[in-house]
Amino acid sequence: MATLRSIWEEDILIEIMGMIVKKVISISDYVRMSAVCKSWRSMLADHKPSHDLEAPWLLRLKDCAYNDHTDSTSIASITPDMFLFDPISEIDVKLPPLTTLPSSPYFEQHTIAVMVNMVHIFSITDDSTTNLIVVAAFLDFSNEILAFCNCDIGVTEEERSWEIFDAGRAISCYETMLFNNGVLYTFVSYDDDDLNTIKDTRISDEINHVVVLKPGCCEVKMKLINIVKYNTAHHIRPCDSELHYITDSGLKYVYLAKSITGELLIIWNKTDRLSEHDDAHDDEHDDEEHDDDYDLGIYHTSKLMIERYEGFYKTGKDFESITSLGDQTLFVSPNSNSFSVPARSGNGCQANSIYFTVDALHTLYVKSLTRYRQSGIYCIQEGRIKRPFPNPPLWFQPRLRN
Repeated sequence: MATLRSIWEEDILIEIMGMIVKKVISISDYVRMSAVCKSWRSMLADHKPSHDLEAPWLLRLKDCAYNDHTDSTSIASITPDMFLFDPISEIDVKLPPLTTLPSSPYFEQHTIAVMVNMVHIFSITDDSTTNLIVVAAFLDFSNEILAFCNCDIGVTEEERSWEIFDAGRAISCYETMLFNNGVLYTFVSYDDDDLNTIKDTRISDEINHVVVLKPGCCEVKMKLINIVKYNTAHHIRPCDSELHYITDSGLKYVYLAKSITGELLIIWNKTDRLSEHDDAHDDEHDDEEHDDDYDLGIYHTSKLMIERYEGFYKTGKDFESITSLGDQTLFVSPNSNSFSVPARSGNGCQANSIYFTVDALHTLYVKSLTRYRQSGIYCIQEGRIKRPFPNPPLWFQPRLRN
């Protein structure tokens, strides 16, 4: 009798747990339930949530340090171990060494090969677990290098190498990128100094490129878009038909995101500078004692603007302004994938809003004090920003398991 009762209780428990597992529809549910115990974790092994939105992959580096003068990660060795870690599937993807990247004599002399500016990972097929492509923007002294790598499971570590996209040093900055509908959209811009020296017409229009990673097997379609010259929005001022630097109009960051309806959205972050720094004063007093004084740089986001990207050949206007997101919410960050989610009841997201954070600070170095109010929620209808107080930490260490 006791045996029959224990079997009955076990069957009921399995049935109840089966009902609970069916309710696991989000990453947060999956992570929290997996952390309860080993048996619950094993029950969820075959019931990972089906979703378009994935948790961010983490870049794990050895022999590296945060750069003193930019928002990049400095590689202190030319052959460090670099991994991409998926916190949900717990898959480690080892990236190839940096020996296949061209390095300038400056970095060879200073034993620093390159700096990692951004890393994106995507699948070129409908199956997100296969045909994994990693694209990374590396900073080599004063030039950015865009490199691709096929990190599919069937590709051995010995076969993996960085495939360089050759832009002829015509591109000064890769502003943002997003893989959407089989195409890697890449927004680029010039620096001020390049206007008089570089007249490369390859990026003076919307240009299609194909990066071949493995002949006859793996290739990436990429679309280069010069956001500075061809943005017809009112907040980009024309400058005698010449390109001008994006921050001249107060636009410090630009993000790409895919809406819940599949549209390609561009989000402009207007950042106001609240304090000025006299560079001439520094030049006159480089050798004086107060050269060790701190430069106080204060910036804050004042407005976020959204546009729908239509493409140059679809309409006469490549960007269309959007005044409302409806029932969806955007999450944006300068060095991470931006995305949109439906603002359903119970998920805690505020509809028609943009959650933003700026964790890439260009003035984060030893002799600079920064006071950023760079995390918050931009309410589109009211045109105002809700800011947390105190601000959340700039860096955090995720702990998904013991």
